Amino acid sequence: NYRHLNIDFMSSIAKLPQLLITIQLPNEYIDMLSNKFNIVYHHNKSELIERKLLLKLIDENYVNAILFTSGVQIDKELLEHCGNHLKVLSTLSVGYDHIDVNECQKRHIPIGYTPNVQTNSMADLTVALLLATSRRLIEGIDIVKQENWNWNITFLCGKSLENSTIGIVGLGKIGSKCCWGANVFGEQMSREQLSGEQHSGYRPIHLDERK
Repeated sequence: NYRHLNIDFMSSIAKLPQLLITIQLPNEYIDMLSNKFNIVYHHNKSELIERKLLLKLIDENYVNAILFTSGVQIDKELLEHCGNHLKVLSTLSVGYDHIDVNECQKRHIPIGYTPNVQTNSMADLTVALLLATSRRLIEGIDIVKQENWNWNITFLCGKSLENSTIGIVGLGKIGSKCCWGANVFGEQMSREQLSGEQHSGYRPIHLDERK
């Protein structure tokens, strides 16, 4: 019975698609992926995988899928090493300039990517830096650390964001999200007009018109 169960288990593993992971992922994600793939290699290091090692792994394994980031170039040479058994590519990045899209289309290999993955975090950090700068937050932290608390009537007053005007160069997804976050403080918005698009609630200007 044990031998029979072991054979069934190995047979089920063999049927799973072969996944090569070129980036360091948390264990919980590896566990999730292991339910759907047979992971032939996980590059569990912070530095980028070397090209020579990547090609060697592809040559030694029947790779059906590759998970990677913008630091890995997916070009014709790599695709030729993969052969006809590569079925899908997935990059953890907003852009895909590092992928030879035309070559992938010729080989009918679909590409997954993460176009909006950084929108909220970038907008959050932009508003956080705006607050830190206007309210002299870093300066205040240094004063506390140095125990140099010499209070006076204007001590660390900074500038209120209310009724301030901020300018945003380009009003794409991240720029629009920054506006949403800054509007909470009652700011007026100006944007550098990069195209003919109209956005209600914002005053379009050109960089040469800044005051």
